[in-house]
Amino acid sequence: MQRWSLCFIAAAMAVLACQSDAPVGSRSTRPAADISDGNHPANCATPINTCVPSNPHFYFLPPMVKYPTFSGGFNPSLVPTVTICALALDGSQACDATQPVINPGPVQVDAADQQYQVNWRTDPTTVFVGETYRVMAFAGSRELGFADVVPVDNGSGFQDPATGDTIWLVDGSTLPIKFRIEVGALCQRNADCGEATIGPAGGTVITSTHLAGAFFPEGALTQNETVVIQPSSTVPCIPVNLLQREGCYTFTTDPGPASFQVPVRVGICAEVDGLTPDQIHALLLYKADPAPGDVLSEIVTPLQNAPASFLSCEGLALRPRSVWDRLAQLLLPKPLFATHLGMGGDTDSFSRIGWGLPPLMLKVLGTDNQSALVGSAVPNAPAVTLVNPIDQTPVAGLPVTFTVGAGSGLVGGRSSIEVRSGPAGVAAVAWTLGQLGANTLTVSEIGASGSPLVFTATGLAPLNPLP
Repeated sequence: MQRWSLCFIAAAMAVLACQSDAPVGSRSTRPAADISDGNHPANCATPINTCVPSNPHFYFLPPMVKYPTFSGGFNPSLVPTVTICALALDGSQACDATQPVINPGPVQVDAADQQYQVNWRTDPTTVFVGETYRVMAFAGSRELGFADVVPVDNGSGFQDPATGDTIWLVDGSTLPIKFRIEVGALCQRNADCGEATIGPAGGTVITSTHLAGAFFPEGALTQNETVVIQPSSTVPCIPVNLLQREGCYTFTTDPGPASFQVPVRVGICAEVDGLTPDQIHALLLYKADPAPGDVLSEIVTPLQNAPASFLSCEGLALRPRSVWDRLAQLLLPKPLFATHLGMGGDTDSFSRIGWGLPPLMLKVLGTDNQSALVGSAVPNAPAVTLVNPIDQTPVAGLPVTFTVGAGSGLVGGRSSIEVRSGPAGVAAVAWTLGQLGANTLTVSEIGASGSPLVFTATGLAPLNPLP
């Protein structure tokens, strides 16, 4: 049986011919080999097919490279994958579609040695001399880095052209692929980052400063998802006219379900400096999602308050100012002072999430205490106005729920309906009375001061026609 080896070619090095005992069929069109990790800049400044710029929190490890220098913290909470393909000959950095993609198997985490590893058992029926193979490491769909290797037929080893050393394959055919993923590999540079792979069994993801996190109960996901939590620079965080405080984060899942099987609990430590105790207690999480069919618009949804015991915001607030300042200076423009009150919420999907002071909800004059014939709508549609409690300006774009109570009437043709407040902060809906006498309608908006409000109306009997 023919024996195989791999010649490793690194980026930023001259292209060297692999040494072998027997001539290797040279191919002038073979792509130049490359490597992309925290110690080796890739030949592409922007992503081009399989070529991605170097990630400062991802490192290949021996035997593929010399042991690198790094300073970040190891992240053992991911389930990465490795894919290997032969590069196309056209220089496109794409995989050769005529050759099979190689999946070497599940990647294992070695927490003690702070590394991930998978063994590539080379097969002469699928690995060919003269080809350049790209070894790519992924977290979810995100490529973290790659290294190119070139097979040669000079025995059971491969040569490192940087040193000229031969690194032997295990059992003459297996290349151990080892790499290190640090905290921050999937986040913006220097962000307060939380990264983990969560599966159907559930789990918790918390950012490095413990300012934000998410708890996935069992059954929330149907497959492994790469969860990333990091601060958002969007201003305002939530596109509504509400008082907002620092503590805006983007929560994502990859590949990402449109919605969770059961609600997931999110938590963010909110800045409360300058707020009254009542305002602190009222703070609420809001979620901003892209509007369907309109990339320029977002739909805002308030999250029902829920305790987030996986965060320790109160502890941060009680620390000496100097200790908290040193922590905050690493990641944030100014320190946050957090409270245990109202710091969590349940959501059925992920997006950008931040804190806001909920609106005040008021009845519109002339839309309550009306009367109408049974089976007919009241003269003036019941209406509420949402206003900013600080300056009394209208709050548009929040969902208001109208629910029929006594009388079994209809709102918008059904027993309950959600209406979003308009530019003037008003939400209204036609109300058809269902019974003689007292009819009631409950109007609510999550978190709003004054919610819920109850409207009443009297159902009248139709007049008997004159003989």
